[in-house]
Amino acid sequence: FLNPERPFLGIGLGAPVRGGGVVVASVQRNAGQAGIRPGDVILTIDGSKVGNGASLLKLLVKRQAGDKVKVGGLRDGTPFEYEVTLMTREQLDK
Repeated sequence: FLNPERPFLGIGLGAPVRGGGVVVASVQRNAGQAGIRPGDVILTIDGSKVGNGASLLKLLVKRQAGDKVKVGGLRDGTPFEYEVTLMTREQLDK
């Protein structure tokens, strides 16, 4: 049973990165509007380290749809930080 209010970052996860982080495979509305792109490597959520996809989801489950999170990572080796508003699956599918 999935919680319909579960917050989503709006990305599809790709491969984990050696040493920590995950590659963004696909981007949905909220993450794309914030500036995240496929191929980016996500390293932190609100300053907490993302080790793999499971740890990223664990960090998000503590939040609610509508919350803003700071997503830190690398794009082509250059650091970035974007603020993403979490959405429900229903909001993403609209």
